[in-house]
Amino acid sequence: MSTRRTFLKASAVIATALPLARWPLGAAETGGANPAGAPTQKGLLFAPSDLPRIRANLELPRLADIRGQLLNVDFAADTKFLREELRLNNHVADFMRAWKIVERSAFAFAVWGDPRQLDLALLALRRLCDYKRWDYFLEGGKHTIGLQRAPEATIACCYALDWLGDKVPVELVTAVEAKIAGEGAPACYRTLYGMKFPDRVQGWGFDPEDDYQFRFDLSRWPLILNSTNLKIIPTCGLGLAAVWLQGRHPEAQKWLEMSRQSAQAFAAMYGADGSFDEGVGYWGYTTSHLAMLADAIYRRLGLDDRKLINYPGTVRYALAMAMPCAAEPIDRK
Repeated sequence: MSTRRTFLKASAVIATALPLARWPLGAAETGGANPAGAPTQKGLLFAPSDLPRIRANLELPRLADIRGQLLNVDFAADTKFLREELRLNNHVADFMRAWKIVERSAFAFAVWGDPRQLDLALLALRRLCDYKRWDYFLEGGKHTIGLQRAPEATIACCYALDWLGDKVPVELVTAVEAKIAGEGAPACYRTLYGMKFPDRVQGWGFDPEDDYQFRFDLSRWPLILNSTNLKIIPTCGLGLAAVWLQGRHPEAQKWLEMSRQSAQAFAAMYGADGSFDEGVGYWGYTTSHLAMLADAIYRRLGLDDRKLINYPGTVRYALAMAMPCAAEPIDRK
């Protein structure tokens, strides 16, 4: 079970994982397109040529926790869960576990080539497609809105299609992209539109078909969540869907514009020094999604949002806040 302690630990691990990335944080200007003809790069986050470096980095002691999460997999248990235990009306636990398997196994296969990881990733992709909805919130009792589950699944599926490439059967690619375009991206867009224009929201509520045990009034959520970490998750999900389907879906440009606008608006929640008011626990969740979005947009489209926030400063902030001796940072001995 996830706790605030594990959540904080995960945020700190995100900071130690920065050697996996290599984009120059201080080299770009905020917003705007690169000059005409500027080359785009393969891969949403990395190209196949980067894999030797990624493998080497994952051998570093500082990344032992991440390496363990990727490699210490109970394949039998995960396969049984996906085939026999997955509940299609449960998004809080089961849907989340499924998309996490997709992302973890797809990345592990890309890095190490274990065929068991590929089989697991493909099975999890198929099971995600079996869900009628990708989130358990609705607007007006009809249309899915995506605060976490829909954007998280959208992100995981885009990454999986990118990392697995032609290992994904054509019919499964078609099914997954149809879910991204028909369920994931629209849910993210609807959420961000509601945060931008809360007076136009037709009423946010829970999906009555989902087995989530709590029900309460969500009427103020479009206002409240607009300035929290829960804005950035659909922002990232929508942006990655737009990047992945750019030139292939008529709504992709609209999705991209909404995503970039939302990221730019949210950047004001960070201090000029990189500090983040929601604290270090939510910092990792928020900042990693903001960074992934900026990198994917830059790599694939040449649009540069990599200086929306002070990334070097925000990493220093997180490391300082998470250090065990934060209350007494100076060794006085």
